[in-house]
Amino acid sequence: MDDISLQAIEEPPLSLNTPLDEYYVEEPIPWSIQAGTAGGQVQVELKRN
Repeated sequence: MDDISLQAIEEPPLSLNTPLDEYYVEEPIPWSIQAGTAGGQVQVELKRN
């Protein structure tokens, strides 16, 4: 059997906020995002339940 080691990946805290919890299809969604560190890019993907 091969040896396996696990290593933690540190990710900065990320907070995505919207005024409401639910929206209708095609309704604009106002949102804001805050990260623990400045710079870089954030990719956001919306998924339908």
